[in-house]
Amino acid sequence: MQSNCSESYQGLSTIIQNFLTGQTSKVEALAGPNVTSYPLLSIGMMGLSLNTHLPPFAEQLIVSLKFNSMSFIPWTTEKKVTLSASILIQINSPLGLQSPLNIQTMNMNVFLLYENYSVGMLNVSQAPVQQLDAITYESQFDNEYLILTGTGITYEKFTRNFINANKTHPIDFRIVGVASIIGSFALGPLNVDGIFVDNNVSLVGLDGFNNIHVDGISIDGEKEATLQLTINTTIENPGVTNVQLQNFSLYIAEGENSTILGQVPIDVLSLKPGSNKITLNGLVFLQNFLNK
Repeated sequence: MQSNCSESYQGLSTIIQNFLTGQTSKVEALAGPNVTSYPLLSIGMMGLSLNTHLPPFAEQLIVSLKFNSMSFIPWTTEKKVTLSASILIQINSPLGLQSPLNIQTMNMNVFLLYENYSVGMLNVSQAPVQQLDAITYESQFDNEYLILTGTGITYEKFTRNFINANKTHPIDFRIVGVASIIGSFALGPLNVDGIFVDNNVSLVGLDGFNNIHVDGISIDGEKEATLQLTINTTIENPGVTNVQLQNFSLYIAEGENSTILGQVPIDVLSLKPGSNKITLNGLVFLQNFLNK
């Protein structure tokens, strides 16, 4: 296939666009003046045409998405979450492994689905793409908005379960929508819209805060019926996600029978992957403390 003029290039681009986005192309082969080296046969075959249909690409162009790193920060004033991420993308080249795509940028207009309900919509524009090997690419975007669906109930459920998700039981969700890519391949420039995206993604969460080490405690005096504590802790984040949690409390409980001794109110807790040194301010109920 060749695109030796603007008209033929436009036709070729249409065929490639259809091929990669699940559409069938009507193709006609027309016998020209040089259809064969035999003059008599060439005259007889001139004008003959063959009409056929070119089926679309039999495989999904975007095979898988995997988050190499991610951060999400909820807004306090609007139903939005700010997302930044580095994503590993596996892409099937339509011409095989010997002719990989050279992708420069990618756009995505996708929904995050959790348990088949929409968490929210994410629009990513002109995210740069870097090729790592024949089928693997890396793309990164920063500070894009996940517009939460409805009242945000699905997002709240997703967040609660994300906090408890660990390596044994990660949280699973889907990314569904359309993408477009700008780049090139063996036949020339490549600019394709409407690429269908439907991929399952797994994330390790915070393991239910089950790996918190207390490095030191100081008592800062009494306030009404409570003791004020400063607690120096190390909180482990076993996943790849930078996460910011807001407006919640951790309980201080006695280990044998889980009697609640107090609580740690938290305005904002920011955790990066790995170990996080955090100072927490807690309150212990005096009556419960003295009974123990």
